[in-house]
Amino acid sequence: MNLFVFSDEVVLKFEDGRVRARNVQYDTLPVVLHGNGPTKLQMNYLGNYIPNLWTFETGCNVCQENLRSLSSLKESEYPLVVIGIFIQQPTPFVTVFFENLLQLQYPKNRLKLFIFNQEPHHEHQVSSFLQDHGSLYQEVKSIRPEEEMDGAAARDLALSV
Repeated sequence: MNLFVFSDEVVLKFEDGRVRARNVQYDTLPVVLHGNGPTKLQMNYLGNYIPNLWTFETGCNVCQENLRSLSSLKESEYPLVVIGIFIQQPTPFVTVFFENLLQLQYPKNRLKLFIFNQEPHHEHQVSSFLQDHGSLYQEVKSIRPEEEMDGAAARDLALSV
């Protein structure tokens, strides 16, 4: 089934621990889905569930695969992780996001933060978080709205942090 013209006709069908795509127009279960052009986001959405990656009965079926236990590591041996935070439009609950970031069960000194904020409305929240908690992290790089960097350049820069 081609999603390009018919994407609104496809829904997820959850049944007996299985997930399938269902064409609601013809009440069929396509075996192959083809998504080109603007349907890439829908293909990504469907791929989060099909084939049986997530079901109501079992939840995420692949989330526990290839996990590496960190319990035997000293804090200084934890992998270094970069968290990229991109605020490119007015976003609700930014303060709650930063509160949740603080609650991560991971050594803060093994985290680097890259914050790209293009929204002047959120500058106070970002600045307040960094002033109060920025020193906890191994490194913080913050791009403020007045720096006028585009999103593509910011993503490239985030990879170099």
